[in-house]
Amino acid sequence: MTDLDSRAAALRLSVDVPDGAVGGDQLASLYAWLREVDALRGVVALRGAPPVAGTMGAALDVITVAVGSGGAAGVLARSVVSWLIQGRRSDVKVTVTTENGRSVEIDVRGARDPEALMRQVADMARRPAGSDG
Repeated sequence: MTDLDSRAAALRLSVDVPDGAVGGDQLASLYAWLREVDALRGVVALRGAPPVAGTMGAALDVITVAVGSGGAAGVLARSVVSWLIQGRRSDVKVTVTTENGRSVEIDVRGARDPEALMRQVADMARRPAGSDG
């Protein structure tokens, strides 16, 4: 698969950093990290977020991951937690958002219980796009 599979649910990952820090560098780092994960090859893409009203367009500021029935959501959650912990990114937060707007925030404090985070992300990915939960 060379592009995101249109039949799979898409999760969007955004990276938040403290005021004044450059989030794009962290996003690029996470994107490079995820592209190296065998189970996520071909399902990770760098995209622009929907443009904000009053702006001219979107920068490449969202990582999109197509997750299907192959357990990619669990792999994704483990990979994000590993990236946060191994890079000692105590001031970085990754938000994973579903197509219908549900989201979970992952940070180093939350990464102390990676199994709970993996369950949250996997549960979000399993629910249909129109489900409220």
